[in-house]
Amino acid sequence: MQDGTKNRNVNESSSKAKRTNALQTSSRPKQGASAANNKHSRSEKTADSKTDKELLVPTIRGSAPDAASKPIIRNHNTQLKAAKQKKKKTYVVNKAPKPNSVSNHNRPKQPIKKSTVIKAALASLMLVLICTVAVLYFVCNVTTISVKGNSMFSENEIVNLSGLFTGKNLFLYDLKAAKKAVESNPYISCESIKRIFPHELCIEITEHDEYAAIVSSGGVYCIIDREGTVLDVGRRQSIDGLIAVYGLGSMGFTTGSAINSDKTKLRPYTLVEIIDALGERNDSIKSIDLSNSASLKIVTTDGVTVMLGDSIHIEDKINCMFNAIKKADQDKLDGALIYINSNGTADISYHTPTPAEPDKTDEPDVSDEPVSTENPDDAESSDEPDVSLVSDSPSD
Repeated sequence: MQDGTKNRNVNESSSKAKRTNALQTSSRPKQGASAANNKHSRSEKTADSKTDKELLVPTIRGSAPDAASKPIIRNHNTQLKAAKQKKKKTYVVNKAPKPNSVSNHNRPKQPIKKSTVIKAALASLMLVLICTVAVLYFVCNVTTISVKGNSMFSENEIVNLSGLFTGKNLFLYDLKAAKKAVESNPYISCESIKRIFPHELCIEITEHDEYAAIVSSGGVYCIIDREGTVLDVGRRQSIDGLIAVYGLGSMGFTTGSAINSDKTKLRPYTLVEIIDALGERNDSIKSIDLSNSASLKIVTTDGVTVMLGDSIHIEDKINCMFNAIKKADQDKLDGALIYINSNGTADISYHTPTPAEPDKTDEPDVSDEPVSTENPDDAESSDEPDVSLVSDSPSD
């Protein structure tokens, strides 16, 4: 009978151990089907091998202890083993994370909104911009206006022409309007007007030199520069030092315009080509005649007349002209005539002066016969007054 009671107790203990293991398995995180099967097999082996000893079942957090489920500790060794097992399993249970709670240490940081970053950047930029404008407005006042590239015109003339003045903020000047005002004078090209921080403006110009004068009727001349820009139109007393140009007087050029601006007119283009070919050798040229486009003519300061023909290969013809003058007899240049051929050769002929006829002297004619007079006394008395025409008696 005692054996039956003992076997019944063992069966009850094993059933309780199974229920406890099932409860532990359901409360823990699932780690796979194989881990659950291994735990179940170990619990069954423990229940079968221990017949007279009871296990200490750890209390699952969140569940109330049951008085009926408390095991009875039989001896000291079993009590120590059960305490170690309880401590170990309690640590494992406490290690598991709670399903509905997150610790502050592991909580992820919230990202900063882009709108907040953009607002902060804009505020900083506006603050820097306001400070910069304030400094530039109250500090950068112009005290100096300089001019570069002038030789014919004085610095004051250029500054007055530009309309610029000192005492104003460096960034408040209308430099485009000032440049346009400077270039209203056709003798001046304004390259740039620069702001030099913090107190200066610099005007850089290029002056146009007079190169040639287009001769028109009535003593009116059209003065042009090397690029063919009209610098002045009007009367002049003299055009010394300039090349006289004939054949373009009726074109109607205006000041500030380019003579080759009208593409329908050939002769102005030809003149610009000749000027480009001459370059710095213009001092040796006296005149250019474009009256006949098929027979262009140049007269040098040495008295040489050069016939260039048409305007085809005009640069080569100009170079051939200078080479021919260089090789010619320098003592016979005055009145020489040079023909420039289309093949690049030159024919020169010198002027042969005709002998002058001797001057006739005014000598009196000497006659062999003496001059006869009817009354020789008349010659002697020719200087005396004729008293026969004077009457003393009064008239009737």
